Amino acid sequence: MSKLPRLFIVLTTSLLAAALFANTIGARTDAFFSAATQGDTDSIKNLIANGSDVNAKDPVGRSPLMFAAWNGRTEAVKLLIANGAKINDANKSGMTALMYAARFGNTETVKALIEKGARIDERNNGGLTALMCAAWYGHTETVRVLLAAGADLTLEDEEGRIALLHAVDGGHMDTVKLLLENGSNLSARDRKGRNALMTAQIKDRTNIVELLSRPTVELKNQTNR
Repeated sequence: MSKLPRLFIVLTTSLLAAALFANTIGARTDAFFSAATQGDTDSIKNLIANGSDVNAKDPVGRSPLMFAAWNGRTEAVKLLIANGAKINDANKSGMTALMYAARFGNTETVKALIEKGARIDERNNGGLTALMCAAWYGHTETVRVLLAAGADLTLEDEEGRIALLHAVDGGHMDTVKLLLENGSNLSARDRKGRNALMTAQIKDRTNIVELLSRPTVELKNQTNR
């Protein structure tokens, strides 16, 4: 046999082995994402024991921890962190595990992440914080937890909107009241010059317009009821 065919066989065998290895790793990674999404702690333990990367990323940069936080799998979140998951890692759009948990109102998961050292005021590529994510979608109890942990009410996203403006935009009365109770600036304006009242009027949030139109003293008393 000539050297060329032998070299061809060796090269082909190496490529096939590499492809098989890559497929195996890919299958493990997919299984990891699935287990994290479902909160399957037994499968997560087995995957880690067999060498799966606890900080593996999907094509948009999401890790198993992010999938677990997204779906409110608090025990899986704790397990992943205990095994080296990077709690403050962000995906390609800048979203962290805490932002995902806040966005979907997974309050117990938010608590666990904060207790394990998640940075509360991290921002994604659009300037959103976990507090803004929770406020925008009206997850009032999640907002409460974030505020108790020291989340900054004054931070603005790239459009100049603080958490209060996100809550007003979404039409979430209880969240608006909670943010006001905690000292959110009623006069804060976004890049287009719109404050909370103007935003409520534009979005036709009638009940919030009524609340925000009251005199300051009356408004303060109302929000503290």
